[in-house]
Order: sequence, then C-alpha cells, then structure tokens
Amino acid sequence: MDWKRHYFLEQADHWTPPAELKAYLPRSVRLSASGIAVSILGVFFLLGAAFALVALDSVARSQALDARLLREQGVAADAVVTRLWRAGDKSRTPMVAYQFACPELACGGRAEVSFSRWKQMSPGSPLPVHFVPSRPALNHPDGWERPVMPGWVPWLAGVALALVGTFVLTGVRRQKQLLSEGFPAPGTVTRYSRTQHGQRNVYYEFRLSSGEKVRGKTGPVREVPDLGSTLTVLYLQDSPRRNSAYPMQMVKLR
Repeated sequence: MDWKRHYFLEQADHWTPPAELKAYLPRSVRLSASGIAVSILGVFFLLGAAFALVALDSVARSQALDARLLREQGVAADAVVTRLWRAGDKSRTPMVAYQFACPELACGGRAEVSFSRWKQMSPGSPLPVHFVPSRPALNHPDGWERPVMPGWVPWLAGVALALVGTFVLTGVRRQKQLLSEGFPAPGTVTRYSRTQHGQRNVYYEFRLSSGEKVRGKTGPVREVPDLGSTLTVLYLQDSPRRNSAYPMQMVKLR
C-alpha cells in the first residue's frame, strides 16, 4: 500500500459524518430537480409501454388481416412498373411502384422488393399482382409475401419500455431509501473508469463494524475525488451492498 492511501485510511479512522446525516432515522427526504426529471421520464416510459403495446398490436392485427384477405379474396392482375428507387433509410431499401387496371379506375401500389428482383425491373416492365376487388388499394406483387409484423413484436416493445421505466423509477426509489434509512460510513476511493462525454465512474470501498470490506460505485461524474481520498457512503444495515456515495444526484434532505 502506498503512503498516500495509507494516510487517507488513517484519516478515515477519525472521520465524522456530515452533520445533516446525524438526524434520527428515517430522515425526511425529497426529490431534487434531477430526481423529478428522471421520475417523469420513468413514468413516460411506462405510459409509452402501454401505448406501444396497444398501437403495435393494432398494426400487427391489421397487417395479418390484410394478408389473409389477399390470400383468400385476392384476384390476379397485370401491373406495370412505374418507378424504381431506394428508400431514404440507412439500409437504402429497394422500392417499386406500379399501376394496374381495376374495375373502377387505374389502381396502384408500392412495395419493398429484394435487391436481386429490383435489379431485374425497369419502368414499364410487367409485374403480376394480386388485389382485393372490394378494396383495390389492398394489393401486393406476386412472388413475395406481404410483410406482416410478428405477433410477439408489440409485446417485446411494451415489455422493453416497461423494463426501462421500472429500472429508472427503481433507481430513484433506492436513492430515496438510502438517504432516508442509510447508515453513514467513510469510504476510500480506489479507482476510476471512463464513461462517455469525459465523465468517470468512481469506485470505493468501506468497512462495516464487523470488519467486512464492501465495495461500491458512483457516477458518472465530471469532478472526481483524489485516488485514496475519503468520501461519505450511505448503506443499508441489512443489505450493505446497497450503498451510494453522498450527496446523491436525485434526492436530498428536506
């Protein structure tokens, strides 16, 4: 152990917690401005989960119904390619537009197409299609399936957003519990790790009254304490691995 870290560990022996942490437990806490913003974000994620589930499920059902109608009621027609282009997305998806004669008027459509098929097409070339007579706008080229969203996609999106919202709100709730019920202890900064935007995570360790060594992490932060210096840690007595450096970002004392 180098002399500097040994010095700071000796200083920790004479450490006293901040005066505001000496209040009787549980302490009265409230959300900081960051905590309010994060909580609102978490609620939006939960609401978004419900919205995504309902909206995407509706889209999936509609696409499945359209595909079934094309299979069961579709009639063949000879279309003509009117335009070929690449979509503006990152994958530059090949697209084709076409027109065909239907009972009431000239009808048309557009569809994604594989690159191999796309290379073989040109404006004016024939393209067999199927359409539903009662709904001419419901049509699709022959030779490849109309894209249908799998039924599990809405649930995956909803569950993913719900998990993010729950994770965010759980982080706020844990900070509130630590500040309200946590016991203070001196922690020693042991190392750093770099994160995005020039920030760092700060790693520390502290000892319980039993002598057990416990580790923790805080961050990301821009201003980091010196390696080996002492910081204040709050931990739960019945679960010391639930700990955090003090002060906290999302909660503060009333």
